[in-house]
Amino acid sequence: MKANVIGAMVAVLLAGWMAGTARADFELHGVEQKTVDTFHQQGWLYDQSKAWIVSGGSVSVELVAYDTSTVNMSGGYVRQLLGQGTSTVNVSDGTLNAIVPYNSSTVNMSGGSVYEIDVSDASTANVSGGSVDALIVTATSTANVSGGSLSRLWAFHTSTVDISGGSVTELRARDTSTVTFDGQDFILGTGLSLDGDKVLGTGGLSGTWMDGTSWTVNITLHDAGATILAIPEPATLSLLALGGLAMLRRRSKRLQLQGPLCY
Repeated sequence: MKANVIGAMVAVLLAGWMAGTARADFELHGVEQKTVDTFHQQGWLYDQSKAWIVSGGSVSVELVAYDTSTVNMSGGYVRQLLGQGTSTVNVSDGTLNAIVPYNSSTVNMSGGSVYEIDVSDASTANVSGGSVDALIVTATSTANVSGGSLSRLWAFHTSTVDISGGSVTELRARDTSTVTFDGQDFILGTGLSLDGDKVLGTGGLSGTWMDGTSWTVNITLHDAGATILAIPEPATLSLLALGGLAMLRRRSKRLQLQGPLCY
């Protein structure tokens, strides 16, 4: 009898543990959808599945998006979020330790807080808001920064970075990477010089974005093969061109009024 009671208790405990494990992990396939609003340890998305991470939801170990799946995060916490295939990750709020897009996946960040975004392979990161401690761009990947706050931006290999808004505290351009600042009113600090549109050397680079917001970035590392460009926005160039045409018209009118020159 005693053995039967112990066996029953073990069975109950095992069933409870298995149920807890099932709640702790989730796996989505096909077009399945899930709202994550409670605690989970891990999660996997395949095919065209979608997951919404909302306030109260958390993934304490790892969340992986494969194929063409989508993760939408508007709250909660994820320790590490991996993007594979051509998956898409949209972050508008919440907290993450790391986002790592691989292959040809895409990360769109408009809010929230991330300690590190490590953009790899041929993936893309679009940052328009939120706070990022480190944005690391490697291989042939691309990063577009139009807003938000970045403490560190490191470009490696043949990666491409385009910056048109937000704030970047520190920039490191390594290998043969290309970093472009699309702004206006550029000011070169000590240690920097300009060769056409190319910024040479290391030091403080300042300017304003097209909305009038001022910014300053400290270029702390600039490899010889890396390219940093300070390119005025097309709108600025158009205004300059219009100004030049106006000057030419005024000069032509003055010459007409003066009449032909006599020798």
